[in-house]
Amino acid sequence: MQSTGERSDIRLLANRIRALEDVAKKISNNLNQYLESSKGRLYIVYSRLGYLPANILYWIISTMTPENDVRLLDAMSYSYYVVAYTEPSTIVFFTTDPGSNITLNILQAARLMGNEILMVSTRPQNDILADTLAPYDKIYVDLQDEIETSIAMGIAAFNTGIKIYKGLGRRHERLDTHMKEGFHPVTAELIEKYSDVIDSIANAMDIVVTSSKMLEPSAYLISEALRRRGIRSRYEPLEYVAGPGDVLIISSTVEEHYMKEKIFKLRFMRAKIRQIVFNTDPLETNIYASIIGLYIARKR
Repeated sequence: MQSTGERSDIRLLANRIRALEDVAKKISNNLNQYLESSKGRLYIVYSRLGYLPANILYWIISTMTPENDVRLLDAMSYSYYVVAYTEPSTIVFFTTDPGSNITLNILQAARLMGNEILMVSTRPQNDILADTLAPYDKIYVDLQDEIETSIAMGIAAFNTGIKIYKGLGRRHERLDTHMKEGFHPVTAELIEKYSDVIDSIANAMDIVVTSSKMLEPSAYLISEALRRRGIRSRYEPLEYVAGPGDVLIISSTVEEHYMKEKIFKLRFMRAKIRQIVFNTDPLETNIYASIIGLYIARKR
């Protein structure tokens, strides 16, 4: 049974998700215009927790409209290994770290090579950085918290993807309905469903967070949320996780058979496994998982 404080936390979280959805609408309105006018190959590039929106947008495009030529790359790989060796393309760059060297590097390199690039980013907190970034096309997110910024971008990427890249009949219709309803109405149900696991990991001392590749961005975010609570946490790809120790696995029901094999091996290595399994469309699972991450970060 939930305490009064926990019920209050969940209510505040639902209100916060609703506010983030309002921010996401503003982002997606501008992002829609950019992508609707784009031509040729699309590179979706990311740094830090910009991985969440980049991943969501990539998988929606790849799944809904596989005829589109779209690539997903981290900012360092794109900046050093791709941009100088390809024909001019369209780029969307998601970042929660506009002050990093790689941000300016990718913007300068993309423009030099004749690419169209739009940066979706946290607003810079100093005038010098803002002036440096002023010449480039951008959408700034006016949020101070990195996890909240990532979630707002993620919801915006989901909304844009579902609105522009239509396909797969009933599946698209169902996701379109969820887009219009928003994620805040299911926040309480989501937290209540996984409350036992959340309480367990929120009080851990040291825990490895892992997942399949598709859910990697939200698993990274959850690990970041745990570190904010003073817990020694890190993300490791599932293929490389070993016991003994505490392991949190983020997964979806479509990965059930794959996960059974991995869990068996981890238990053999004396790992203590906690698992959050989502029975949702994989194209929106990262958002649900990231909401849990935000709850963990805010939990009293």
